Amino acid sequence: MLVSTKTSDYDLLEMISDKDEPFAREAFVMFYNRYSSFLYNTCVGFCKSHDDPESDAKDLVQEVIIKLLNGSWKFKRLKDIKPDEVVIHVRKWLYRIVKNTFNDLYLKKPASKQELIRINEENQDILAWEIHQNSNRNNDQISELNKQRYAFIMNAIIGLKMNEKQREVLKAYVDSGWHDENINWNLPDFRMEELTSKYSLKRNSIIKIKDRLVEKIKNGTKNDPTNN
Repeated sequence: MLVSTKTSDYDLLEMISDKDEPFAREAFVMFYNRYSSFLYNTCVGFCKSHDDPESDAKDLVQEVIIKLLNGSWKFKRLKDIKPDEVVIHVRKWLYRIVKNTFNDLYLKKPASKQELIRINEENQDILAWEIHQNSNRNNDQISELNKQRYAFIMNAIIGLKMNEKQREVLKAYVDSGWHDENINWNLPDFRMEELTSKYSLKRNSIIKIKDRLVEKIKNGTKNDPTNN
């Protein structure tokens, strides 16, 4: 099934859940674009009492995305429902995922929070979609290969000489970035606006900073045996 702006949320979720669907990636990108702001704002609401609510909310969003990808097959569409009611239904489903994920991260296992965030950062660097495609639906563990790849990526990043602006741009993409159907690394609009406003730069300038940093990181991982 081809993906377009007219594709319903129900159909997008069905396509995302099907690993044999050739347009599953496009479906995920479209679905994420529609609900990224809702997810972020909902996560901020859950984390508002934290010392660093925005940072924790971004971590929570990433964990929710992983659960969404691995659990989309559980979603049950309703019959004879109006288009505007579909949005309400999907938002309620996403809200439950956010609530359950928040409880798992910050209420049920407070002693494990540091390790969970570390694994979350691995997911961000390696790309949640690829982990979803190469893992069993019932297995949320990061593969040993991905752990090794993450180590090489982190070593390359640590070796970079970056000014404050470059560090913040890279952090924004790692925290909130998503990949489109052409494997371009993009930022949600609200994150891009934060950077353009803070540094008085145009969107293209932010993208160029990101691209130069990515190229340096790639050069720093040329000896990574996991790329062979």
